Amino acid sequence: MAATRAAQEAAAAKAAEEAAAKAAEDATARAAEEAASAAAKAQADILNPDNFDFIQVGDLIDASDLSADAKLDLKIAVDKAKDDPALLKIALVKVKSALGL
Repeated sequence: MAATRAAQEAAAAKAAEEAAAKAAEDATARAAEEAASAAAKAQADILNPDNFDFIQVGDLIDASDLSADAKLDLKIAVDKAKDDPALLKIALVKVKSALGL
């Protein structure tokens, strides 16, 4: 009877341990999803013409995995368009597309 009780307690402890590990994995996955969502929102905000900040857009382009030539082309397009709202909108759409946003 003591052996059966010990086995039951061990099984319960193992189940609790597995449940805690699963909960931790789920929490980590949710946190990663929330962080990715927040990063995407921040990038979208930076590339919104209403929130335009030349430095932030340039930093976003520089932080990308694009080639040096592609980064330069995008930054030149944004620089040339920064004083014309219609052209700026087009340039920011080009940046979004290049970044896969």
